[in-house]
Amino acid sequence: MNHKALFLTSIIALGSASFLASCSGNFKTPFTDKLTLAHEVVEGERFTNPSDTVNGYALGEVTVAEVVDGDTFNFYNGRVDPKTTSDITHTVRFEGVNTPESTARIEPWGVKASQFVKSILWDNENHKQKPYSVVIQNDISVFGQLDNTSSERFIGFVWYKMDENSAYRLLNLEIIEQCYSVSTLNLYSEFCPYLDVFNEAYKNARESKRRVNGEKDPGYDYTNSILDVSIKYIIENYENLGVSSTDSLESSDSGVKVRVTGVILAFSGDSIFVRDVTDPYEDGTYASIYAYTALTVIGMSQTYKVGQIISFVAKATTYHNNIQLTDVKDLTTGSKDEKITVLLSPTDYGIRKNSDWQDETKVNSLKQAATALGYGYDVMPYDIIDKFDQIGDVSQFSNFVGDYVKIKLTVRPGDENDEKPTLNENVTDYYRLDSDEKGVTIFAKNALNVKMSIRSVYIQSGYYGKDNFKVGSTYVVMGQIAKYYDTYQIVVPNRACVSPAYYSTLGYVYLA
Repeated sequence: MNHKALFLTSIIALGSASFLASCSGNFKTPFTDKLTLAHEVVEGERFTNPSDTVNGYALGEVTVAEVVDGDTFNFYNGRVDPKTTSDITHTVRFEGVNTPESTARIEPWGVKASQFVKSILWDNENHKQKPYSVVIQNDISVFGQLDNTSSERFIGFVWYKMDENSAYRLLNLEIIEQCYSVSTLNLYSEFCPYLDVFNEAYKNARESKRRVNGEKDPGYDYTNSILDVSIKYIIENYENLGVSSTDSLESSDSGVKVRVTGVILAFSGDSIFVRDVTDPYEDGTYASIYAYTALTVIGMSQTYKVGQIISFVAKATTYHNNIQLTDVKDLTTGSKDEKITVLLSPTDYGIRKNSDWQDETKVNSLKQAATALGYGYDVMPYDIIDKFDQIGDVSQFSNFVGDYVKIKLTVRPGDENDEKPTLNENVTDYYRLDSDEKGVTIFAKNALNVKMSIRSVYIQSGYYGKDNFKVGSTYVVMGQIAKYYDTYQIVVPNRACVSPAYYSTLGYVYLA
């Protein structure tokens, strides 16, 4: 194979063009078709190192690790095998592009924009990068090395080619021609001289009035209707309620607004674990779910407390095949009807500090008040240690996904045959530490040696880190069961925000 491919063709000046496609499917892309990458690409040469600004620009190959949304993806630096590399991943945001939101918030065309980028960059069936080669290019001296809205993301132009013999295409420009984004490029660079072509392409796209330029997203619910449903109902009817990102762009759906009433079980940073207070299962237990509130509700963990029964409006989506809630509204992001409402609070019954949860009189008064309102009240993790001790097949964990439980797990050393439970990782023996050192994943197994892991995230002043665990020791761990690629995790709440002694005088993790 020729390890040095040379692309030195010049950029072709483009005139105006018109769209000749219908509103469905992909539009014609005359500007992207004619634009060429006028710089040398050395196969396997890395894009850049986080601190490398010596040359004033960056150009190199990357390996796609995960598509986040329509203008962001995670990558390994250089051409690597994701299954064997010990490299950490980085994040890049597309220069000159700003697609509608599809993660923390769900906006019109956001899900379809994300799906379009996934359809190009990601082979969903084989869980790997689809193109033969992906290149990131940037003039650091003009555009800066990092996204100015985040100090943890690179910013750049993303080029791809589907096979060894085809030409590179500029995905940033293609997104604009497909009418999934306005153009936000407003600086001229000698190394990346794309301002004129971006302006012409966006002028043409804007005049078409397609998609984000004036068309309504057929998969988005524009009504103000809100469905009052239980968490259990959401889980059992996700296909009809939730965000659906499918292989077909036309069938991608942005979900409907739902109002959930539940009790806050715990916090993970500024997001919450919440459990139903109505609609129990036949065995009397209640469904629970993770609600991502970190980017839409400011100061969630400071404003709200464990044990409160709240109602809130959100949308249901999936993350690594786990059903969760996102796009949570409060008065700053939603209408009056969408604000978070506290229906019952422990403080009204004298429970103001951790030790109060051990006062049976106060706790019973709180539970009686909940019963009078028609709510089942339980903030304890379900103790199903015995059930998990009997699990001999990892697929059986799927029966408990989303449940907030108590599990007995033994820490095991890492080995070469382990599937990676995280994308950003720094692998050392029995744990994997995130590249930003804000999270750790501990290798673990149950009594029958079925592998899973313990996930803990650092927020503010403390978390259950690698020093809290020893290889071979068995711990009782409390948290939510979540799927992660081909394995499962128990996600431990962050005890720095809230850790009521009602759960355990020893916290969320203790030696069995």
